[in-house]
Amino acid sequence: MRVKLVPVFCALALFSACSPRSVAGYWKDGVPDVREDMGKVRSSFREFASLASKSGPDEASAELGRLLDALSRDTVAYYVYTDLAASAFYPLESPFRSDTLMGTLAGRLTTDWVLTPSDAAPYLEMYAFTLLNRKGAPARLPHLRTLEGRPLTISGEDAVVAVIDLSCPQCRDALQRCPARPSERKIAVCMGSGPRPELPDWEVCIPEADAHEIFDIAQTPFYFRTGGDGTVSQTYTSL
Repeated sequence: MRVKLVPVFCALALFSACSPRSVAGYWKDGVPDVREDMGKVRSSFREFASLASKSGPDEASAELGRLLDALSRDTVAYYVYTDLAASAFYPLESPFRSDTLMGTLAGRLTTDWVLTPSDAAPYLEMYAFTLLNRKGAPARLPHLRTLEGRPLTISGEDAVVAVIDLSCPQCRDALQRCPARPSERKIAVCMGSGPRPELPDWEVCIPEADAHEIFDIAQTPFYFRTGGDGTVSQTYTSL
């Protein structure tokens, strides 16, 4: 079961502009109690996420670890802060998205086991998605077929791949915003069900069931680029 993330990065520009603090030692004086003041919990984590985004990955990971250490005997608090972390560091549209910090979170979930395996599973799935189609890695695509049912493959050419959810009108319209280059092959991978887009120069295709192992439909719409050598030249980017 996927959890519905509640974004914590709204209005974070205010924290970015006014807070000169370092992320190192952010939680050393204590962690706001989730049973007393959720507003303070959220605002503190917003500031932490903002500072983490400006810090080196080792420093940010260490402070996230300090937070989880402090929560290791409180299952409820550990769950709440895990969800806050995932909502800051996983969504493509978050200015604080961090594959590194999602890795730190996943590593702790699988060693601390404060959460049950079923509660931890959605967050581990999110981390697994971050491992796919990173810049410089071999491009991984599901089995694709054109609207006419022909197999579609991408190899030996530059391509932009947009992934959309047909059940979402905003996703369908997002193709028009995709910054495709004239020299690129343009592939629209259409998940879900709904009216299919009709745009010149775009090859509209339907993925087979394995698409859900590669693309997180909850992150749509997004795109990425592949090079002629079959590697990813630009990783997932929100549309």
